[in-house]
Amino acid sequence: MTKSRVGSTWIGLIAAALIGVVLLIFILQNLENQQVEMLFWSFSLPVGILVLLSVIAGALVMALVGGVRIIQLRHAAKR
Repeated sequence: MTKSRVGSTWIGLIAAALIGVVLLIFILQNLENQQVEMLFWSFSLPVGILVLLSVIAGALVMALVGGVRIIQLRHAAKR
């Protein structure tokens, strides 16, 4: 059986939907507020939301580092 782009896309969408459902359940089960102090800010958010925001921040940092590395490699390949 050969793999197609459409089939791989559907598998990716189903996996993302399942991860989204698990994440939603996690957030709904962790609704107690937690006080957070960071630099000059102080705020209170549910624990589940704090974890979600931390994961998003980590993914953005990882994407930024990866993007910089890709630019470095492209620049080196042009030489």
